[in-house]
Amino acid sequence: MQTFATSVRLLERARENEEDAWESIVRIYRPFIGRILTLSGMREPDREDLLQEVMTTLVREVPNFRHSGRPGAFRSWLRSVVRNRILGYQRYHAVRSHLPLDSEVFHVSATNELWEHFDRQHDLHVMHELLQLIQSEFTNSTWTAFQMQMLEGCRASDVATALGMSTSAVLSAKSRVLRRLRCEATGLIE
Repeated sequence: MQTFATSVRLLERARENEEDAWESIVRIYRPFIGRILTLSGMREPDREDLLQEVMTTLVREVPNFRHSGRPGAFRSWLRSVVRNRILGYQRYHAVRSHLPLDSEVFHVSATNELWEHFDRQHDLHVMHELLQLIQSEFTNSTWTAFQMQMLEGCRASDVATALGMSTSAVLSAKSRVLRRLRCEATGLIE
């Protein structure tokens, strides 16, 4: 069974160029960044090129990232990387095509609404990916008890009855999964 280090540790391991750390970062962030690029209005061929460029930038720049300890530090840093890559890509193509930056051909939405969406969706996406990463560390009954309480909103007593467990065991299952999730989310989700 593979375990995953805390997120701050994950970033540290990426700085040390550990391959499995990079695989986790790519697994967590590539789909999310791809969705942001889609929402920005970028067309498919350009979007895939830019996604690759953003991921390359992460590989190059994560070793220089130092978490300040402030809530949202990594998310803000990542948002600025994505935003700067979008703007740079837009400028490059506008200059190459001799078009103004505001041309509809290269229009990429860089509105505050997009970046507010980035912030809201970042934590949800990372939480979903982290849940998938840690699920294999728990028994089916522990995971089901957690899922029914936290994701489906069931009361602990109802979960206990449905699963044939004590209410205490159901609450303990939820607590164990949440403790592990908090450990993984440290530094990535604030």
